[in-house]
Amino acid sequence: SAFYTDLKQDSMGIACLEKAVRLNPDNSTFIEYAARSYINSQQYDKAINFYELLADKNHKDSEPLQILFQLYKQMK
Repeated sequence: SAFYTDLKQDSMGIACLEKAVRLNPDNSTFIEYAARSYINSQQYDKAINFYELLADKNHKDSEPLQILFQLYKQMK
């Protein structure tokens, strides 16, 4: 996905990350990269979906919840 970002083809990078998440839904790294990509492209509603998924997967990590809080404020 970084390759596509460097080429200014963010949508291709996001599509690759979404496919990676579909193929390996337990991989938190793929989920987090997808969420960050959506934030970078200002698609906050989609970023929220991925951060919610990330928060559900690891209840001990507070970072996704902190980011969700900021995203929810951004959406107001």
